[in-house]
Amino acid sequence: MNNLLVSIILLVVVEYSYCEDIPNGVSKDIEQEYRAQSGGLGRLGDYPRPTNPLLDRAKGYLLKGKVKNAVTNQGNFITWDHHPAGFWGQYGYLPHVGFVAGVPGHEYSSNWSDPGDPSWVQDTFSDMLWYSSEAYNAWVKDIDLDDPDWVGNFKTIVYNTVVDIGTDDRGHNDRGIIATEIEAYCTNADIFEDDTPNQADCESFGYEWLSPGIGQINLTDGFQWFLDHELGRLYLYTDNSSLNPNYASAGIGLAFPWSIRPKFKSRNEVSGGFYFDQYEYGEDLEEWTDDDEYVYFGATFDESWFLRDGSPTVKSDWQATTKARYNSHNLDNEAGDIFGNTEFTEPSDPDALLAHSGYPSTWPRKYSFDVGSEIPFWPGWWADEYYGESPDSWSSVGIYDCNGTRQDEGCWKPLPGRHISDMDVYMEFDDRWANVGNEVVDNEYVSAGYPMGLKVRSMAHSYGVPMLRMSCLLRLRLEMRVGIIVHLKKIKTK
Repeated sequence: MNNLLVSIILLVVVEYSYCEDIPNGVSKDIEQEYRAQSGGLGRLGDYPRPTNPLLDRAKGYLLKGKVKNAVTNQGNFITWDHHPAGFWGQYGYLPHVGFVAGVPGHEYSSNWSDPGDPSWVQDTFSDMLWYSSEAYNAWVKDIDLDDPDWVGNFKTIVYNTVVDIGTDDRGHNDRGIIATEIEAYCTNADIFEDDTPNQADCESFGYEWLSPGIGQINLTDGFQWFLDHELGRLYLYTDNSSLNPNYASAGIGLAFPWSIRPKFKSRNEVSGGFYFDQYEYGEDLEEWTDDDEYVYFGATFDESWFLRDGSPTVKSDWQATTKARYNSHNLDNEAGDIFGNTEFTEPSDPDALLAHSGYPSTWPRKYSFDVGSEIPFWPGWWADEYYGESPDSWSSVGIYDCNGTRQDEGCWKPLPGRHISDMDVYMEFDDRWANVGNEVVDNEYVSAGYPMGLKVRSMAHSYGVPMLRMSCLLRLRLEMRVGIIVHLKKIKTK
């Protein structure tokens, strides 16, 4: 038996992409395209829905080395659904290589407590009222409290978060319940024309602005909480004297902003066998506003393997990025056109092809003012060139901090036109359709997954050189649409 070492190397570079403002004076159609390209927070009622992601799916082939693979742009890099899957000689060794990303829904209240050193202290007002200075500090860490629009590291408090293992089709439910926030208020709220109370206007009219405090707790209104900025405490009132927030078994957590989302309303099937979900957006029918009906969705993980719903698989968290068929590959070639003469597919294979470095005809195209027509361009990144021994060229290539050794990353820069391997395959996918993977029973989500604003740009490499011909290399660049998270943090949950 031959010994085999197949190396899968995942290099992740995190890039934070903030949503930009739209320039003034642009037409409606340009504005829509701008939002689509920048990842902006466009309103569903004002802008068209994204196209069916099934139209953007494609595959590629890595056949240069001893290890041979087919790869796809929907979260599963390699699967047995696409031939070959990790082939080495006559054997298949990689039935599945996928990408998984996730975020927690909350931080347990017990996180700041240790045995013999509890963080939460019972207040003398009631045996159901607790406070914690450590939890308060975590809530406002690195936050400018002098900013009138400040938002904390947590959104609210949730309770009853202990997993309930269901006995029917609903399965597990770990979503919890949102506690009531005790908020500051003005003794005369009628003075605010836009229904947005604020301390400056309240006091300028001669009224009193009352900060949240123990005196505002309603003893019959269940779980309540507030931040006391003078004492530096997070106060929590429970409805059960036996619950102790110093223990995880209490099922109490500080919810992260992304886990508080509008409640699911209905699911509609759209053309092409895909789904479009709608949510409780309140009377104004605008998403992410104060009158939405918010619920706690909990933690979420993006993956494209466990939900197997037929062919093609629709209910996967990762989907090909919208307009990938124009921006990261094209539809001019079918798999059978280029790879139909191999043993891994046939000339009639109609699947679209990802961009392959060795086949410029598979690259996307853009208009060139120099040529006066569209030309193909490589959507991925180039191989790095070492400039440590050429200091005269440093300024021209953008090198300003190089010690003249190959170990110094500052001595390397991408060299346009040089590919990384004998065959590079580029792909893009994101999680904007992650909610489609949620099963719906009796018009409720069974599991509550949701988009995290993640986009993955990836290249797969195939080497024919002896040193690397038994390797499969995957490079990843992970982009997060941070503007989405900031937007969620600024929403006031009723």
